[in-house]
Amino acid sequence: MLSEKELIMLHAQGKNVKVICKNGKVIEGYCEIFTQALDNEPEVAEVSIRKGTMSLIGITEPEIEKIEYLD
Repeated sequence: MLSEKELIMLHAQGKNVKVICKNGKVIEGYCEIFTQALDNEPEVAEVSIRKGTMSLIGITEPEIEKIEYLD
């Protein structure tokens, strides 16, 4: 069963998002992939955000303060 934050991460997949990290960093882009904790090593949920054409940034659940959907 997914946690509340994992559900938000899941629903971000396929959308343009703004991810606000706990360290204050803000990442905007297209959420291409959601990986649930059970399918990831070290068992932490993760989203992958595409910035531009070549850059894919992985952000794990503990790093995320908030996700805003932009579309």
